[in-house]
Amino acid sequence: MAEQILRELNNPEPSIDPFFIATKFGWKVIFEPLYGPDAYTAKDVRKGKSRYIIFIADDAARGHSPLKQRRRQRYTLAHEIGHIMLHSEYDWASSSDIPEFGRKLEVEAHWFASRLLMPDYGFQNVMDLTVKAVTEKFDVNISAARKRLEKLDERIRNNLTEEVALFFNWQKPQILLDEPMPDEDIWLMEVAAGAEMDVEFRVCSNCQEIMLRDLYGYICFKCGQYDT
Repeated sequence: MAEQILRELNNPEPSIDPFFIATKFGWKVIFEPLYGPDAYTAKDVRKGKSRYIIFIADDAARGHSPLKQRRRQRYTLAHEIGHIMLHSEYDWASSSDIPEFGRKLEVEAHWFASRLLMPDYGFQNVMDLTVKAVTEKFDVNISAARKRLEKLDERIRNNLTEEVALFFNWQKPQILLDEPMPDEDIWLMEVAAGAEMDVEFRVCSNCQEIMLRDLYGYICFKCGQYDT
């Protein structure tokens, strides 16, 4: 469903604006103190026509940075849109009365929000496989970025890492033929310069390929191994 909405919008470039999507469907978004919940959604029926009013807490995540609060509100709104699109026949606000059913609805809404804000097509190069890059590109908080990467389709991950691995496999003999390097560290510096990436590298202990450092550790371009 999330993919369908984005296709109808011609797959917009990240970051995706959930407020625009809500407005496009004719739903009203109101920010106000909710004193506990992050959001709730009401259904307004008038003259046989219905629309949704989404209330987003402006008192959530107090004590955190304005950036983190804004990103939390973006994800919360995407989550509520997921409820509307997936669960319109249920009263999801009171689904907690049946714990197992309520958990199922929440998982589905989280899944929807994750794919709406961080769609598959937004992962376009190996740099997008780092938590820091995902938070900045898709305008989400660290926890959401980390969970999305954990659930990312392996075909996407493999395609991106294989492309980079091929690049380095091609670069190495060229560099060694033109200008032999005295040690591995200098060679890695040359590769980084050739790739025009201001990042640090190390060699994967599993497959001996290049690993890229992000904010939390190193990821291997080829086998996907992650080291801290």
